[in-house]
Formats: sequence, structure tokens, C-alpha cells
Amino acid sequence: MKKHNNWDTLMLIFSILAGIFFLISFIPPISLLIYSSFSSEPNFTKTGQIGDTIGGLMNPFIALAGVFVTFLAFYMQIRANKIQIDLFQEGLQNEKDVRESTERKDSYNKLKLLEADLANIEEDITIRAKNIKEYYEAEKTNPFKNNILKRTTPNKYARTLEIDRLGIFNGFSTFLKDEPNWQSDLSKLYNFLDLIPSYFDDVYTKADAYFNLKHEVKLKTANNINTFIQKLDLLQIKYEKEFNINKHPSKNPNGRIFQLKDTCKEVCDIYQETDFYLIERLVLTPFSNEIKAMTKNIDTFDLENLGSIIKLVSDIQQDIASIREYAANFVTSTEVVRQELVGENGYLSKVKSHRTTINASLNKIDPNKL
Repeated sequence: MKKHNNWDTLMLIFSILAGIFFLISFIPPISLLIYSSFSSEPNFTKTGQIGDTIGGLMNPFIALAGVFVTFLAFYMQIRANKIQIDLFQEGLQNEKDVRESTERKDSYNKLKLLEADLANIEEDITIRAKNIKEYYEAEKTNPFKNNILKRTTPNKYARTLEIDRLGIFNGFSTFLKDEPNWQSDLSKLYNFLDLIPSYFDDVYTKADAYFNLKHEVKLKTANNINTFIQKLDLLQIKYEKEFNINKHPSKNPNGRIFQLKDTCKEVCDIYQETDFYLIERLVLTPFSNEIKAMTKNIDTFDLENLGSIIKLVSDIQQDIASIREYAANFVTSTEVVRQELVGENGYLSKVKSHRTTINASLNKIDPNKL
């Protein structure tokens, strides 16, 4: 706060002059009285009363001293008014300084909070992208398994977007004003934060649709495999009755396909989840090859009983192929989205760039001096 001096040069001069003239006003009467006490010459009988004479001598000096005192009174009032104005202006300035300091601290704290949230978002993007890649790599390797896509909640993004944007803008304008294009960079940052959750939502929506479609086809395929086993069981029983196969195994023209049926049963019994890959490799492909070999001998080929089974196997193989196709399409589209998130010029690198810029600017600031 500005210090006010109660005395300045002008006040001191006029105070001294007033005192001097006041003292001078006593000199004439004192001199006159002293002179009259030692001399008989002075005669005041013709001049009226002695007080009038003394007053006439003193009044000019007293009046002049009064003028100086009156001037001092007005001058002091002016000084008092000026001091009051200065104090009022100092109060306003102090309030402004406190407000600006509070705003700077608030902007600084919000930028620190934004920086921390951006670090969390970087970690979240990295973890999610890793989980997505693990999921589609597993689907690429074996789409017939029930692979699980791990997910995290999007609270980090919502919390960051809820931070006072005006406060963040003030923080950028205060602490990052030397950065080129800081306004457009801030706008782009919030655009990134708005868009990133939608990318993950898109992946999760596609993953859910893909999983449901695959589950539907797998369920249908599993039912068809059970039907395949049942039909071959019934056909085997029929052959045993008609051709007495147990007593004469050599009369069984389709013994190989019944062995494949038993293999299919074993695969389904061993694994709680139907392993379509094993069934395709150990049962369906050999079955198709066996049928091709059997059709070469048209006289012994039982088209009447095997025709529906052959059609069923063809349907199962088509469904398994469709699962592979669904998986390939899902993997391709998901990898594109993942690259947009964590690729060389993806959103992760952009968020990192903004966080690094904010961190570098904040490190130049001493929070105790805000």
C-alpha cells in the first residue's frame, strides 16, 4: 500500500510563515511598551486608547498569519480528499490484484487437473487398444472359441469434459499464450476427447453384433452336428439289422463314416465348448473325402440314406466358413479403428502432444508466486 506523508514542503513553508508572522505581531507592542517605560516622550493622549494603537500594530501581522492558516486548512482538506481517493483506488487495485491472483491460481489448478486427466486418458487408450488387439488376434487365431473382450468404463472422458471449459480457456490464454495456434489446439483437444469414446463405442457395438451373430451361427452349427451324430447312429442301427454287420463286418459298405461319427462324439464329450476347428479337421473334412471315394462305386453307395447327411455336413461346413468370414471382416474393421486411436498419427499421439505442451508450460511456473 502507498504511504502518505502528512507533511510536504508547501505545508511546512506556510506553517512556518504563519508562525513567523504571528510572532512578529507581538514585536511592535512589546517594543512600544519597553520604550515607553524608559522614556517620557511618547504621548498617546491624542491617539485614542492604547489598545487601539497596539491592535492597529498587531492586526496586519495576525491577519496575514490567519490567511496562511486558512490556506493551510483548505490545503489540508484537499490533501485529505486526495488521500481518501488514493486509498479508495488502492483498495480497488488490491481487490483487482487479489481477483487476478485467484483467477490465475484457479486456471493453473484446472490446467494441472486437465494434465492429470489427459495422462489417465492416455493410459486408458493404451489399455483399451491392447485389449481390443488381444481380442481380435484371438478371433483371428480361433474364431470358434468364446473369446472375451475386456472393457473399461468411460468415466475418465466424462470427468475431463466436465471441467470448466472457460477456466481451461483462461488457463491457456494465461500460461500457453506464447504457443502458436493455442486457441485452435484447445478446440482440437476437446474435439479429440469428444470423439475418442465414440470410437470405443463403435468397436464395442461391432464386437457385440459380431459376437451375437457368431453365437447364433455356432448354436445352429452345434445343433446340426448333434443331428449329424443322431442320423449316423440311426443309420448304423439300421445297417446292423439289415445286413447283420456285427456278424459280418465286411458287409458294412460305410464303416469309415461311422468311425468318424464316433470321433465326433469323442470331441464333443471331451470339450465343454464345441471345438468346431477339431470337428472340421477330424470329422467333416475326412467325411467329405470319404463320401467322394464312396461315390466312385455307385453300386454300393447308399444315396437314399446318406443324401440328407451329406447335405447336413455341407451346411455345417458353410456355417463354419461363414464364422471365419465374419471374424476376418471384424478383425479388419477393428484394426482400422485401433490404428486411428494408437497409430503413428492417432488420437493417442495427439493427446500425448497436448499433455506434453501443457506440462512444459506449467513447469515454468512457480505456483507460490501466482
